[in-house]
Amino acid sequence: MPGVVYSVVVSYSVEKMFTLINNIKDYTEFILGCINSRIIKQNGNEITAEIYLSQARINKSFIDRNPVNENHSIIILLVKIVKGPY
Repeated sequence: MPGVVYSVVVSYSVEKMFTLINNIKDYTEFILGCINSRIIKQNGNEITAEIYLSQARINKSFIDRNPVNENHSIIILLVKIVKGPY
């Protein structure tokens, strides 16, 4: 299956990055073009969420799964797109 691999080095702790990624209810405050976000399902080790984006009259949404395990390296963080135009 085709995929996108993206990596970046940041000066924040692993805990802060997991907190940011899993703060789905506030995505509209820090993700450009995000007009809504909601948690679909949450269990012990992952969150499934739907994110709605709007830019230049193009409206799209996608569903992804985020890990919730703050005790592991952010290097192994994989956000899995479940449904969307990508």
